[in-house]
Amino acid sequence: MGHLYAAPDAEVWPDNWPSFITYRRICDQWIVGPGGIVGLNLGAVYPLLDRSGLTGDDWMRTLDDIRAMADAVAEQLMSNRKTES
Repeated sequence: MGHLYAAPDAEVWPDNWPSFITYRRICDQWIVGPGGIVGLNLGAVYPLLDRSGLTGDDWMRTLDDIRAMADAVAEQLMSNRKTES
């Protein structure tokens, strides 16, 4: 039964690695309501981006990348929830 909980392998392209690492640092910062996930708490993301030294376009690109990852995770979690009920 352990294989049911094994993390799948995933490839992260080098260009996306900084955004992935940033997302991993805040991936537990979800806003959750009675109906499930509302979204990633961006209030936790902004200070992290500021501390990382990103500015301008790099800051915005990383934020966009994090939001895209969070949207994909939320969609998958909601999909899983529908199939489990």
